[in-house]
Amino acid sequence: MLPSTVLDLPLDRHYEVGSVDSNGYRLCYKVATPCSKRPLMAGFDFFSASKNRAFSKPSGLPKDTFRKIQLANGINGVYKVGCGTYCISILEWKYQGVLYQIGGKGGQQEWWARIANSAIAAGPR
Repeated sequence: MLPSTVLDLPLDRHYEVGSVDSNGYRLCYKVATPCSKRPLMAGFDFFSASKNRAFSKPSGLPKDTFRKIQLANGINGVYKVGCGTYCISILEWKYQGVLYQIGGKGGQQEWWARIANSAIAAGPR
């Protein structure tokens, strides 16, 4: 399962770094300014899939957020924000025994839900 949209980022301004193993994959996205040789962190940082992995548990820290949300096709998801030096937000959902995660710095629940719903709507490929 892969998203069909990535926050409407122009294709010529991002690059992808991926890793794959027998349990799943991880795609990382970063946005570079036209004059920069080094990419700068954008809101969308990663999309991953892992077999036989459990949902993350709430941290219990006062600044953190942890809530269940409804995604496309009746799939339940978990949205969480963990804050330390900066805040990282992650949306997780399961489909056919695979845990999918999308997240990064500065992301909002609506962004992650839009990307997750595009992956769910596109289905396995």
